[in-house]
Amino acid sequence: MFFPPIAVIATFLLLRLNVEIVTMLLLIASDFLLLTDVQRELRLIGQKKSISDAPLSDRLTWAVKLIIAVRGIGWEHEPTGSLPPRPTSMTRGQFIVSRVKRLVLSLLLLDVGQMIMRHNPSCLKTARPLAEQGLLSCSYAMFIFVLNGGAIMTIICNLIPSLVLVAAGLSEPSEWPDFIGNWSDAYTIHKFWRLVKPVSGPIFCS
Repeated sequence: MFFPPIAVIATFLLLRLNVEIVTMLLLIASDFLLLTDVQRELRLIGQKKSISDAPLSDRLTWAVKLIIAVRGIGWEHEPTGSLPPRPTSMTRGQFIVSRVKRLVLSLLLLDVGQMIMRHNPSCLKTARPLAEQGLLSCSYAMFIFVLNGGAIMTIICNLIPSLVLVAAGLSEPSEWPDFIGNWSDAYTIHKFWRLVKPVSGPIFCS
């Protein structure tokens, strides 16, 4: 019953506002509402009973964890062989210090990327379509895109949430592996998608 209105709203937003992320949300809703009996098939690690029998407040918290943990971190379906190493040896204080350092570095990278983009002729509104600018220009533009996109995703999806939740005692350092795997493992397309592709962490983990 929830899926038809979600599909209608997503289609309206996609046509009127050209919001590409709506497509991703629609696909996630298709998985959770149409293809999987979520409340009976998916479980957090250590969860003994089906969440369908829990009170409403527990089910809402459970649902938030599921939505945020895009790669299933903290769940029984977690792809353990495809995740970067967990910071299991770090104390809470060490984890916070390390993430603050990475946050500063990511902000600097983002600033550099934005500065390069502002001075790149290929990114101007008056520039020719990128496909017509040659391999060198396309490669350079892709490098800038990866630099900016990687920094933004790392900050928003991993560094800030992990800092807030670990500092608040709502999550453990071991529940937050690196957002992006080691780039030295990206020498094949398969290894890039399995080992290097950005991953998300859990939220409000007990």
